[in-house]
Amino acid sequence: MEISKWVFAWYISKAHSLTLLYGTLSSLLVERGAMDEAEPILREVLAESESDVDQGICSFYLGLVALGRGNRTEGLRLARKAKTIYPVPWLVERCKTEFQV
Repeated sequence: MEISKWVFAWYISKAHSLTLLYGTLSSLLVERGAMDEAEPILREVLAESESDVDQGICSFYLGLVALGRGNRTEGLRLARKAKTIYPVPWLVERCKTEFQV
């Protein structure tokens, strides 16, 4: 089992606040260009968490993954979703910068 999957399983089993931490870890992986490692974690957090913060941030970073893979349509869809769910200034500004939306 990959270490990231083991860590994720442990975090999810502990508490929602740790889910946020794991979402943060996967966001950092995207920022470092580790899209293949980050994507499954982001999708899992998106599926498990009901938090607007988690939903918005995971959607944004999955949008960056899609954009990085050449799927601009999916990236834009996810960026718009992120801005709708969690419209905090830094996220809105990053959506403008990265996606021009």
